[in-house]
Amino acid sequence: GDDEFRGLGGWDWIVGSEGRDRYDGGSGQDMVAYTQATGSVTASLLLGRGTAGAASGDYYTSIESLSGGNFDDDLTGDHGRNKLRGMYGEDTLRGNGGNDTLEGGGSDDLIFGGAGWDRALYAHNRADYEIVTNGNMTTVRYLPGRGEGTDTLYDVEALFFADETVYL
Repeated sequence: GDDEFRGLGGWDWIVGSEGRDRYDGGSGQDMVAYTQATGSVTASLLLGRGTAGAASGDYYTSIESLSGGNFDDDLTGDHGRNKLRGMYGEDTLRGNGGNDTLEGGGSDDLIFGGAGWDRALYAHNRADYEIVTNGNMTTVRYLPGRGEGTDTLYDVEALFFADETVYL
């Protein structure tokens, strides 16, 4: 159904549900996570609302972070510091302004950092990836061939691996 969720202050993790929901994170860093979604999610902190899938009709106030689920999600940040997590599926993440943390997750993802100092997170050691940079575009391919796939990144300044950081 249609629900209203309010954060308690501090860092709140709010799991998104079906229906036209309103999320108010309050103070602190707050995330709406669509980890239980049964299909793709399109959500934008810049617009302050979700536009497709389980996020359709949702509204965000004082939400700084979004997490997708098991499908091909499209998540957009605003001009503040955001964390966007695609999880599984072929996701598109757009950081926009601010110093953003972007994590594609499994499969092939498209990641746009935008203005600000943006970083992409990777779960494994640096040696498990092939990195190719051409201008403002970087591809990061997971070498063992399973799980993370190949990400294409634009305007991202750093890659954070489990064992080291690579500055672009």
